[in-house]
Amino acid sequence: WKAMDMGVRDVANIIWSCATTELSSSQLNDLLPWMLERLVDRADSMVPQDIANIIWAAAKLRTQVPGMLEVMPVLVEVLVEMSQEQKRKFTSQDVANIIWATATLRREDTCLLEAMPVLAEMAWERSGTFSSQDLANVIWATATLRREDTCLLSVLPDLLKEVP
Repeated sequence: WKAMDMGVRDVANIIWSCATTELSSSQLNDLLPWMLERLVDRADSMVPQDIANIIWAAAKLRTQVPGMLEVMPVLVEVLVEMSQEQKRKFTSQDVANIIWATATLRREDTCLLEAMPVLAEMAWERSGTFSSQDLANVIWATATLRREDTCLLSVLPDLLKEVP
């Protein structure tokens, strides 16, 4: 097993795991740079869950590993350019997590805001499928981003109408 043989899913899972553990900043900064490089090299083979997990992890690790933000433009490009078929594979949790991360990172990295029209459309298409936690995250993000983005404001009434 060699690190360079790792697929995107493996890298995305390790990055997500790093965000959920109690590793020190120095441990994270030793481990993550080569992972992020590997991720950028294979960005075109990412699936929706990989994108959602990495963006979520970037928001969680933003102060400990500022280098995480360097991959955001690549992830936004992949997300925006995905086909409709690929976008349908995002779960409501994936969409809610990316929207939450966008609001969390709004000051550190504004490039995620470019994806908000796509994310708002994806959220609207999933009306009625959000868990209460996912919906709470979307509502918080909408309130947080109210000045930077109005796309979510336009779909929020539909999301709230369709609460299970």
